[in-house]
Amino acid sequence: MAAKTWSTPNWPEGVSHDVSDYAKPLFSVLDESARAYPNLVYTIFNDATRTYAQVKDTADRVANFLASRGIQKGDRVAIFLPTCPIIRPYFSASSKPVPCASPATPCTPPTNSITS
Repeated sequence: MAAKTWSTPNWPEGVSHDVSDYAKPLFSVLDESARAYPNLVYTIFNDATRTYAQVKDTADRVANFLASRGIQKGDRVAIFLPTCPIIRPYFSASSKPVPCASPATPCTPPTNSITS
């Protein structure tokens, strides 16, 4: 597989431009981080903190809810939440049973929305 690179003028120093090694699904990154750093703060938003373990717990509960409603691999899920840290566990959860998740925030232009 050819290396894919992302290059922007504001790319963080020391961070590789090669993204071809990221073959893991999104949820596995959160699962591994929650296992390694359960009490480490994942987000700080409006003076509230959430740890990796708390975010993973929310993601797992949302994934179980989606599966209980018959959502399966290949189905599409739209996530309509503001673009803020609260969207992270929901986006991660939707990638567990549903690999095609689209964040649909109020700021999402119609051309970026999934309509099928």
